[in-house]
Amino acid sequence: MLGDEKQEIAAAFCICAAAFFATHGVFVKVAFTDNGVCNRSEPW
Repeated sequence: MLGDEKQEIAAAFCICAAAFFATHGVFVKVAFTDNGVCNRSEPW
């Protein structure tokens, strides 16, 4: 689990998750969010 849900950590998690799936041949084209506060920030 992550320590918090701040914008930098949420963005880093998505990048890491996409990289993990890519190593297994699954590539992320589009990501949907729930529009939470951490998802409405510059890193996205």
